[in-house]
Amino acid sequence: MSFSSEIKQELAGHIPEAKHCRRAELAAILALSGRFSLPAAGSGPRVEIRTENANAARKFFTLAKLGYNIECEVLVRRKKSGLVYVLVADRGENVRKMLEETGILVHEG
Repeated sequence: MSFSSEIKQELAGHIPEAKHCRRAELAAILALSGRFSLPAAGSGPRVEIRTENANAARKFFTLAKLGYNIECEVLVRRKKSGLVYVLVADRGENVRKMLEETGILVHEG
């Protein structure tokens, strides 16, 4: 295993106790691997995380659950290069709150 793979695995296995640290890590995952959409009025935002790293997928799942009580749908896709993990969160105001608190969704006005 390469040095960078070892570091990624070690970081992914550590869940910070401090709320602001969990929020910062969520913001990083969202910024690097997230896709976002704001559907028609009446429904909340949708977040989709795509990663080939199972540890990163697990970390997002855990941080979203701990920090915002968000349940993610987890899909696994097989590609020629390996597996891709897709996590989808689109239920409830907690997704909106997570996006606002991580600085991804900003209200002007």
